[in-house]
Amino acid sequence: ETLHDDVHVSCGYPMSSVLHAAFHPIFFLHHANIDRIMEAYLQQHGVDDCRMEYASVQRSLVEQNKETNRYTAPLSGFRHPIR
Repeated sequence: ETLHDDVHVSCGYPMSSVLHAAFHPIFFLHHANIDRIMEAYLQQHGVDDCRMEYASVQRSLVEQNKETNRYTAPLSGFRHPIR
């Protein structure tokens, strides 16, 4: 996540703002590149292994830190912060 976040911070506002980043054109390019990298990783390591690893990490975060399990939690609606 750090490498992903560093791009947001390096681009400055609005990419560094959680509320506004998705409305900047560079957001699409950045996340398309993240998807490209993830697809290459999945091709090398297999989807099932990645799915099991992610689910395992989320379970341990719930147990250790009492965080929400992002693997099973539904996504919340996406809304423009000004409208």
